[in-house]
Amino acid sequence: MGFICILFATLILSMGILLWNTRAEEKVFSSERIGLLVLIWFALLVGTNWSLALFRLLTLKLLWISTGVYFVTGCALLFPHRNKSLVPTTPLRLSPLAWTIVAAFSMSALYVIVRGSIVQLQEFDALTYHFPKAVEILKAHTVPFVPSGDFRIMTFPWNYEILLADAFLMTPGDQLSFLIPSIATFGFLAFTHALFRKAWPDLGSLDAMLGVVFVAATPILIMHVGDYKNDVLCAFFLLSFLYWLGTWTLDASPRSGFWAFLSLAL
Repeated sequence: MGFICILFATLILSMGILLWNTRAEEKVFSSERIGLLVLIWFALLVGTNWSLALFRLLTLKLLWISTGVYFVTGCALLFPHRNKSLVPTTPLRLSPLAWTIVAAFSMSALYVIVRGSIVQLQEFDALTYHFPKAVEILKAHTVPFVPSGDFRIMTFPWNYEILLADAFLMTPGDQLSFLIPSIATFGFLAFTHALFRKAWPDLGSLDAMLGVVFVAATPILIMHVGDYKNDVLCAFFLLSFLYWLGTWTLDASPRSGFWAFLSLAL
């Protein structure tokens, strides 16, 4: 369960960073902030793994040390905001349509969990180059050059493969690696909702959620989030870049420009 631990520790630190980056007039709980939380989350995970791998230090011991440091730092950042509610405090009253949306997302989440953690791996891309590259990173504790007749093995690894190596190293086996595309999809849908609300200000939140349902129901998205692919992760970073780039063109805020640059870098 080591991979769960580092995911949780980086989530705590991401929440702390997000709260320190939230102005008083901004909502803490919104689709934009949720998408930004996922972006910071992945930036910490990817940055940690690349920093260690570049110096041949991608070892289980240092990953556990990073987990402890991130958890303590995140708690220290959250402590001054302990009285601030992170979720809406008003009673939750959902219409029949809203309950239908919740049911649809719940069924999708169940499908992803079952396919990712129970069904035996048969995905072609994972078996041919994603998993082999992750195993080579795991064995070398860095990013090695692997001679191969397949250019996908020899090319520079994507962030997805180095996160796979993290999952394999901290939790022997691949049962939890489905969390990587699942978290990316969650952030992708959050930015989709935020984009709908920003593009059409008069659109209600429930109407925007219907749009998110149609996006989530795209067959290629459902297939990829349940498979071992880096496509969903790349799609999340791309949508995040486009969202923050559009926001920066509207408000010319250095903060929006920074999030756009970070998304593009990832």
